[in-house]
Amino acid sequence: KKAPSSKGVEHFANRMSAWAKDRDKRRQDESEKARSKETIQQLQISERSRKLAKNVKPVYERLGDIVQGRKEAFQQARAKQEEMEMKDATMHPVISARAQKMERRFEDHQSWKERRDKRIGEEQLAQYQKQLAECTFKPQINKTSNCLASKTAAISFRHGRRPGAGDGAQMPEEEH
Repeated sequence: KKAPSSKGVEHFANRMSAWAKDRDKRRQDESEKARSKETIQQLQISERSRKLAKNVKPVYERLGDIVQGRKEAFQQARAKQEEMEMKDATMHPVISARAQKMERRFEDHQSWKERRDKRIGEEQLAQYQKQLAECTFKPQINKTSNCLASKTAAISFRHGRRPGAGDGAQMPEEEH
């Protein structure tokens, strides 16, 4: 590495000194500006402005009236909007001619519920079978144990229990 020359060091020191002086000057100017802003200045208004403002109350005296006026305007706007909404409301739904002719009976609701329950059950069974497919462990058991296990699984599943889930674990019931 090259050692800095005395000229270079002196030049660097002069630049740093000049920079510090400029910084101090800027800080002094900023503090003077801040002090001048802090001083309370008398407002200067023209004669014409004074005549116009002669009969006007100050804002702090008019504040209650201003707030009251805004509340009233808001209430009027709300009432107008409610009136327009009620004008559009006929209290008679618009339905098709076919829907008007339909008569719903209890049996219709029951059949819909049965179709829905069947579909949900099929989806649950498919999800369970998908989970079973992910299981890779297949124990090697003798013929008698295998026959016994499949019978138990079939009986458990018919009664709403998951096959292989001990302690009588129930399949989750759907919420109605």
